[in-house]
Amino acid sequence: MNVSQLIVVTRYEFVLQWRQRLALAIAVMLCLLAGTLVLIWHDDRHNILDPVIVIEQSQTDSVTRIVTMLASDIAPDQVEPLRWKYSTEVLITIEILVHPLLIFLFPILFADTLPKDHQYGVRDLLQTLPMTNTVYITGKLLASVLSVAISLFIPWVLTGIAWWALVYPFDVVSYVAMYLTSIFPVAVLATFSGILVAAGQRTRRRAILIGAAFAILCTLLLLFHQHKPPITLVDHLNPARPVIFHYYMVNTTFGGLSHLSEEPTTLGHVGLTVLAGIIEVAAVWVWVQWRMRRQQAGIVTTLPDTSGELLRLRMTRSSRLAPDGSIQADLSVLKAFQILRAGLP
Repeated sequence: MNVSQLIVVTRYEFVLQWRQRLALAIAVMLCLLAGTLVLIWHDDRHNILDPVIVIEQSQTDSVTRIVTMLASDIAPDQVEPLRWKYSTEVLITIEILVHPLLIFLFPILFADTLPKDHQYGVRDLLQTLPMTNTVYITGKLLASVLSVAISLFIPWVLTGIAWWALVYPFDVVSYVAMYLTSIFPVAVLATFSGILVAAGQRTRRRAILIGAAFAILCTLLLLFHQHKPPITLVDHLNPARPVIFHYYMVNTTFGGLSHLSEEPTTLGHVGLTVLAGIIEVAAVWVWVQWRMRRQQAGIVTTLPDTSGELLRLRMTRSSRLAPDGSIQADLSVLKAFQILRAGLP
């Protein structure tokens, strides 16, 4: 794989997505959601400060006693650690709210990543460049990772700062672990799945419809998933990633009730689910490349010197009419293609 070409394709796709304000729109939407939750808990922060909820787990049986105590009844040196712990657990339950949103929205938002090149006529031109399908698809996926990272990192940081300032301090390590083991990998896997399942479509509309169907399927798989031990390969390969969802639902929301299950969900299971998702996406990635090679078999073309003019002509189907009746091409696509063409030999 040519690294320089990969960088160029990644930049080309990222420029397209950035000019479409995709990452910014996602970040704003998640900031509004997280901000609403922070404000709700800010108004209700007395539940963290007083009383303090203490979870006592029996080591000999499956009995969990939930004891509510006033801060005045607890030793002063124990009050702050308990508040800190409870604040962290409440904050991390954001994963339970964000998880269904990620598996539903991201496949739809990124489903047109490959088909839009067909609709704009760019794909036919790209086939004439010295670039393999592996570089093309991988560059598209890497650019999407950058967009996902930006769209998630900004609201994640702002939420942590707002929670610390308006609600109560928390365990930063646990908050970072939640992002790295749940929110980011779930979003990336959902994005990759949405891109690859819609890769064979030639229009953005059809791709978005395919992405929406996949997103609805994932949501239903999460809603109707029944966690029954032992955790099987099917559970790990489930595109809704219910193992991750169940881990955070059981181990944080209710203060750690995983010992009530015959097989508690652990971070090891979460890691296996992420690994299974990567293997799943890699298999689809290979299949998409094989399908594209079959479609391109026997086709030999050359890039005309007037590639810019040809691009304008091939984009007429997705262009809009100016007031004088002339056709105006999508300037963001033209700009991105010029970057791509200049970066390749």
